[in-house]
Amino acid sequence: MVNKWAAVAALVALSQVFALQVKASEVRFNAIRSNQSVSAILGKPADSAAGAKGAPAVVLLHHGGGCVNSQTGAYATALNAAGFFTLEPCLFTTVMQRERVAASYLPQVYGALRYLAQVPGVDKARIAISGGSYGGTLTLLSATRWARESYSDSSFPSFAAHVPFYPPCFIIERFVRSGRSLPQIPADAYSRYSGAPVRIFAGTMDDYEDRDPQSCASMVTAMGEEAKSVISIRLFDGATRGWDHGRTYSFFEAVACKGKGCENRNVSNPEITQQGIEEMIAFLIEKLSNK
Repeated sequence: MVNKWAAVAALVALSQVFALQVKASEVRFNAIRSNQSVSAILGKPADSAAGAKGAPAVVLLHHGGGCVNSQTGAYATALNAAGFFTLEPCLFTTVMQRERVAASYLPQVYGALRYLAQVPGVDKARIAISGGSYGGTLTLLSATRWARESYSDSSFPSFAAHVPFYPPCFIIERFVRSGRSLPQIPADAYSRYSGAPVRIFAGTMDDYEDRDPQSCASMVTAMGEEAKSVISIRLFDGATRGWDHGRTYSFFEAVACKGKGCENRNVSNPEITQQGIEEMIAFLIEKLSNK
C-alpha cells in the first residue's frame, strides 16, 4: 500500500511538468436522445503507451456554480499525468442557468460517456465519473440502475466507477426517505445500483450537512443494502464544502444547515485538495485494474 501511494503521489506531484505535454482540446458531443450540443474539454494521457486495450478515462463534472471557475481542471491535469483521458463537459455556465433538479442533466452525462467510449485510445470498459457538489449528485445518481437503464443501452458501456466529492447527502437522504417521485426521477431510484464501486469524499465541517460528519453515512443507510455494498466514504477532518475551489468565500444558502438556512463557507484547502486527488487516482487505479 505504501509503495502504491508513493507512486500515485509522485505522479500527481509531476502533473505540472506533464501538463505541458498533454494535449487538451475543445470538443462537442450530443446529449442522449437529443440534438443538444454540449461543449467540453478533452484531455489526453501524458503517456501515450496505453497498451492494446487503451487507457482509462474519467468524466469530470463541475460544481453548481457552473463551468466558469470550475474545480475540474486540477483533477484533469493530475489524471492526464497518471495516464487517464479526461472529459470536462460544460453542463451550464453559471448558477443562473442551472436546472433545479440535477437529474435533468443525465442526458448530457451519458452523452459524455458515449462520446468518450468512441475516442481512439480510450478503453471503453474503464470509463469512470467524478464531480463535486451538484456534479457529485450527478456522479452518485449515475451509479444507479435506474439511470443506466433510462439513459443508455447495450451499444455502449456503463460507468466503471463513481467518485462524488461532497454531494449534498442530507438532501438526497430526504428525497429517499420521502418516498415521493419527482418528474425527473422516481422515488426508488437510489435503491438499485449498477454494481460499480462508489467512493464519496466529504468533509466533517460541511455547512450544507450542518457539520454532521455522519450525514453521508446516514444517507447510505437510508438507501438500503445495495447502496451499502458498493458505496464507501472518505471523510476529511476539518474540511468544509468546496475545499478544492482554489479560493475561500461564503454565502447564505437557504438549504444549508440541513435545510434550516445558514451561511455556507467554502474554505480553500490545498493540502486536502492534493490528498483528495491522490486518493481518487489510487481508488480508480485499484478498481479499474481488473476491468
